[in-house]
This record gives sequence, structure tokens and C-alpha cells, in this order.
Amino acid sequence: MKTRLFLRLLLFLPLLSTALLLAQDKTEWFGKGINAFQQGLYGEATVYFTRAIELDSMNHIFWFNRATCYVKLREYERAVADLARTIELDPRSATAYMQLAVAHAETRQSEKAIIAVSKAIELDSTLPKTHYLRGRLYLDIGDTTSACVELQRASQRGDVTARALQSKVCEGR
Repeated sequence: MKTRLFLRLLLFLPLLSTALLLAQDKTEWFGKGINAFQQGLYGEATVYFTRAIELDSMNHIFWFNRATCYVKLREYERAVADLARTIELDPRSATAYMQLAVAHAETRQSEKAIIAVSKAIELDSTLPKTHYLRGRLYLDIGDTTSACVELQRASQRGDVTARALQSKVCEGR
């Protein structure tokens, strides 16, 4: 009986140590990605986040961080793909929807951006800059009335950039 238990333990230990190494490796790669990102080395950071994703493709935070690098690098199609995966893994991520809205806005896909930022607001109405972005997007599509409503909401939350744009676009309407 003891021999069988010992043999099972011997078989299990290599699996456990491999799992622990993988967990440590993905955390290390992620940490390296964060460090590179903080230094403004976005291309390098994408390499590190990619390594972390290869070790754990179900971690939405890895996907989100790589997408954020792609936005910084202006590689919006890649950002959109990673953000779609982020949202698939974590459908309640308001920040992923906000970042998706930014990527769509940068590629002049205002309608898609409005849908994404609206979902971000639905999930977390306190997320900074959401109402300002939606106001800017409404201006882009020529809906000044809706833009002014959103800029007013952003201004009420203390957004001085929104307040300046609101006074320029909306006053006297």
C-alpha cells in the first residue's frame, strides 16, 4: 500500500513542478511586459505579453495588456482582435470596451466606437473619459444634440476638457 502511494507521488511530482514552473514563467513574462510598458517600450512589451498568453491563453489580463500596447503602437486591427478575446474571456470588463472604443475611434469607425463606449458606460458609468469620448464620437457623426448631452455629463464629473469643448460647441444652442 505504501509502495503504491509512493509510486503515485513520484508520478505526480514532475507534473506539479512543471505546473509551478509554468505559473512562475507566465507571471515573469507578464511582469516583464508591465515593466517594458511603463518604460514606453510597447513593442518589447507585446513580446512579453505574447509569451504570457502562450502559457495561459485564458487570462484576460494578458490579452488586455497586449491590446493596450497595440493601441499605443497604433496597430488598431491587432488591438481590436485582442480586445475581442479579452471581452470573450471577461464580458464585464468596462475597460476593455473603453479601449475597444478608442481603437475603433482611431480607425474612424465611429458607430462601432459608440457601441463599445456605450457598453463601457453600461458596465461602469464612473469610468473616466467615457462620456467625453461618446460626446466626441457623436460630434464626429454630426449628432450635436447627443454630443452636448454627453459633454454635459462629462463636465458634471469634473472633466475640464469636456467642459471646454462643451462651451465651444454647445453654448447658445
